[in-house]
Amino acid sequence: MISFLRSQAEGYDKVNFARKDLYNRMDREKQKEILNGDAKGALAHLEGKKNIGNNFVHEYNVNSEGRLNRLFWVDLQTLLDYKYFGDVLVFDSTYNTSQYFKPLVVLYGVNNHFSTVIFACYLVSAKDEESFDWVL
Repeated sequence: MISFLRSQAEGYDKVNFARKDLYNRMDREKQKEILNGDAKGALAHLEGKKNIGNNFVHEYNVNSEGRLNRLFWVDLQTLLDYKYFGDVLVFDSTYNTSQYFKPLVVLYGVNNHFSTVIFACYLVSAKDEESFDWVL
């Protein structure tokens, strides 16, 4: 690629960036595609689960750039679990543990067998009051 640009500019000294700059830019663009691909893949998976039956719900929104901002999903079984075992709701959020630096909030409780029961999951773009109000 750099050779092509050098030939088009009629000399390496006329190319206004270094080889490393080009590769860094290409990496950034590739990462954008991967990130958007991951979000689209996740939404397609959740949409597929929704289309299989009426026992699955997901909600999401995107920011002004069209990037995934928030994602919430729950199924019928977890809603029933919440109905019967939702006396105590644990709100656990992990932060900066993935390559996307987005908190994953897991809402869970304990059933009558003292086993952990997940009620819902929520992927959020920021750890602010508005984001957490959205899920509640």
